[in-house]
Amino acid sequence: MAQLQKSRNAKETAPPQNGAELRLPRPYGGEIVIRAAENAEGIEEFFAKVTHWFKEPAKISLFDSAPDPDHHHHLELAAFAEAAKAWERPVDFSIDYVLRPKSDIPADSQRAKPTNLPAVKGETYCLPATLGRRAIAFAITGAQEAGEKWIDEPSKHIVTMREGAATAVVTLRPLSAIKRVLTDRDRDELREALQRWKEIDQDVLDILVTNALNESDRTGRSYISYANVLDAREISKKSKIQDGKRYAAGHRPEDRDEIHKSILRLYNMAADVAQSDVERKQKHRRVAPVVVVHELQLDGLTNAPIGVWYSLGSWAETATDDVLASRRILSYDPYRQSIEKRLGRILTIILAERETADCLVADIINEIRLPIEGHNRGRSIARFDKALEVLHTDGVIGAYSYSPDVVSVPLPTRGTVEDWLERRLIVRRLPQRVTSSGAVRPSLT
Repeated sequence: MAQLQKSRNAKETAPPQNGAELRLPRPYGGEIVIRAAENAEGIEEFFAKVTHWFKEPAKISLFDSAPDPDHHHHLELAAFAEAAKAWERPVDFSIDYVLRPKSDIPADSQRAKPTNLPAVKGETYCLPATLGRRAIAFAITGAQEAGEKWIDEPSKHIVTMREGAATAVVTLRPLSAIKRVLTDRDRDELREALQRWKEIDQDVLDILVTNALNESDRTGRSYISYANVLDAREISKKSKIQDGKRYAAGHRPEDRDEIHKSILRLYNMAADVAQSDVERKQKHRRVAPVVVVHELQLDGLTNAPIGVWYSLGSWAETATDDVLASRRILSYDPYRQSIEKRLGRILTIILAERETADCLVADIINEIRLPIEGHNRGRSIARFDKALEVLHTDGVIGAYSYSPDVVSVPLPTRGTVEDWLERRLIVRRLPQRVTSSGAVRPSLT
């Protein structure tokens, strides 16, 4: 039986003289150390199995959002101890969690001092127009709209989107964790996970991409503070009154924690893009997390996460800043204006390539997953039109109309929604916005 214990200092846990040791750095800080009592035959295969287990975030409870980073290793160790009960082990072993002294970390791998530059500058931000980003958006929105319908059939947890020869695959968990038969525990965990996806995750992901395009270190990792994410979304700060004057006093802890939870949700979603059918059919394709969390920056007083060192998954390898979206999209309320956000993003992507977007209404509705079921299906038309008007008024899109026009050819009394879905939406692009430098920054590859 594995022994669970915790050490706060690496010097307290010296390895056994005749044993074997495996160290696994964790994205939330420190290392998990597995020590075997002796260097027995088969220990290398056992360590390889252990390493594979800890590399899959789906092995722990989905979307854990405890702000205290100490909680993460407790979850992982407890889950691993439960899984290891059924394993054949060549020798007894113990598990520790240790914090590495800074002197033990190679100088070339130590993080530079985090910068505090704005993630979004000016009135536009970089909107990834890649197939992978659209598939991720479709999956996040589907988790919210489909809810428990996804739980009944494991294959529905996989979202596949094709565009020409390219194929994007997105899962709530790595493909290896999708089972043909779900246990009751699996269903309960998925049910809770699906209910936690939020529209804010779309904003956070786009801000992370914009920030990575702006600046990253030589290892390809970027840093962003949660305060800068909130600033990019134009979330108001706390205020205090001193000497009769009101001052900004930083963002609310609950707002920062909401960003932390969102990043953890993105870490628990996997995405992959194959550029051809040959590439897609490869047996051992790597499905990486949407966002890879490397380290957290903590508040010195509360120990709560206030920033993150991260890199983007392989889905973002072709992302550039070619498509600029209005910052208004980020400022829309993710709960009351989710349709405006989704519609604004997809129309911006389409209009980046042409002056006028000419789309079948049904295709747009499917892309943004606007619900049109139930007794009041006609409300979907009013909700869609309201979103279009908001985007037009805010300068996200230009003039828009239907073809056939709803004034000259009114929607019929019966079959109203069906007729509306078969019409075309015509949207014109506003004059192009450019970056302050006018230059296109290099891609993330």
